[in-house]
Amino acid sequence: MAFFDESQDSAVVRIVYVGPPFAGKTESLRTLNQILKGKSDGAAPYSPSDAYGRTLYFDWFDHCAGLFRGRPIRCQVIAVPGQTTLTERRKMLVDMADCVVFVADSTPARWGKNREFLDEMIPWIKGPQPPIAIVFQLNKQDHAAAYPVDAFKSVLAELHYANPVVRATSATTGDGLRETFITAVSLALDRVHALIEANALPSGKDLDIRDGQQLFDLMTQREQAMPPPSTEPPPETDEKTEAGVAEPASRPEEAPVASSRTEAPVSSVWDIRTEESSGAPAAAKPAEESYDCDLVKKSLLSHVVAGGIYPPVHGRERMYAAVAGLQELAQLPDGAWHARTAEWRIRSTSVENFEGLASARQYLLALAHLCESMKDVLVKERFVAVTEVGDGRCFVWQGIRPGLLASDWLRESGEQPDSLRCATVLFVVAMRLRQLLTRVSGLQGRLVLSLDNMTMHEEELIYSGFLDEPKETGSSAELFVQALMPHLCAWSETRRIEVGELLGGKLRGLLAKNDEQQSVLDAVLPLLGQRQSPEGVQV
Repeated sequence: MAFFDESQDSAVVRIVYVGPPFAGKTESLRTLNQILKGKSDGAAPYSPSDAYGRTLYFDWFDHCAGLFRGRPIRCQVIAVPGQTTLTERRKMLVDMADCVVFVADSTPARWGKNREFLDEMIPWIKGPQPPIAIVFQLNKQDHAAAYPVDAFKSVLAELHYANPVVRATSATTGDGLRETFITAVSLALDRVHALIEANALPSGKDLDIRDGQQLFDLMTQREQAMPPPSTEPPPETDEKTEAGVAEPASRPEEAPVASSRTEAPVSSVWDIRTEESSGAPAAAKPAEESYDCDLVKKSLLSHVVAGGIYPPVHGRERMYAAVAGLQELAQLPDGAWHARTAEWRIRSTSVENFEGLASARQYLLALAHLCESMKDVLVKERFVAVTEVGDGRCFVWQGIRPGLLASDWLRESGEQPDSLRCATVLFVVAMRLRQLLTRVSGLQGRLVLSLDNMTMHEEELIYSGFLDEPKETGSSAELFVQALMPHLCAWSETRRIEVGELLGGKLRGLLAKNDEQQSVLDAVLPLLGQRQSPEGVQV
């Protein structure tokens, strides 16, 4: 766990490399240490004990680079042992991590081991709060038969791991190792920010572990009753590699640098309150300059400010996943920037562009508070981030992964020949729409309430659009009609008549079993041209 080391006036974060045997954890640390410190100066990582060249406790080096709130960042970089008999040692080291780098083996002969060690590790990192992030390092990409990144993402999808941050590497050539490390440090610093905001970050002169010898002493003290580890020689393996492949670096020249700005202490990011009861941020002058598209894209890809992300840790994971597949970025006539990938929508409006970091942070915190207050009705796959575009100017971005939109579900059902199914889908959408409008009552001015911004989630609709500046909106009844009408107008007149007759006739008794459901049907039928309910009450 991170801490402020007052004896050296530094912020300490711990990056722990985990993975199956022979995946390249130790070699990754050796090569990374040489890259960061220079090949002529890079000493071998500290390893207190090994057998036949295999790590028995851990490999360790530390590296100091960048600033966090005016203090140097000191990274303790640790690799765990891979032997199956040393599970408890692995768990102890993972429990100390601020970010985990999972080193996966991309060679066919050892591909199956990745899943085995993922199954072991993932439960260990689910409990701590703030969460421990993972960067997946797909190693041995220089191997002639290496599996590609997409194949590994399929393995993670089977484990229901959302938005994985995957980096292609070769520990032999060094390709991708620096980029992986920088990504891990960025995620670790996000966790440090969250710990500070929760008043949970240790600070002092005699705290925690400062070097590899102290860690070794701690582990041996805890293992006095533990039987000695196996020292049988390892099986022979073919680990020859060829030219490596790496992904682009975010900032290859240096470790992430955090702002040294002095900020007022905040007990929790969610306790931020603005002067307006709506939760809108206090007034801040947005920047109005026009920006080059390449400059904005570069800021989005690599210039997220330290601590400028919501939610902590998982927000950065989501942002990495979103921008990795960036397909288009454009500025609209109103000044808003929109980016899109196959699964994500990303936006920064003109009022979300600021002349200074302080104003951008204030806006981020207000949005974070708003998201927390509405989290039961918002799509989970969402992030807010502050990026720097130069000259002290910052953009606040919102990113959303909407999933199955209600508009797509309704449109697809309307294109099917089965009017009975179409009528049922319309009733379900209308019923869930009414329930969502009730749940967001009082917050409607911050939402664009159309079916294009609503996602089908389990048994309800949730909001999957952006959060906007407060504005005037109509009543819930008016919003109900405005959300449904554009999609019903796209249906043929014959389809609307057939569906209306079904809902007003034989389906009424099956679907409308209480007053709430009856009222939804009575609101939907006029939109289909059925001007009167069966009871003769004019709607």
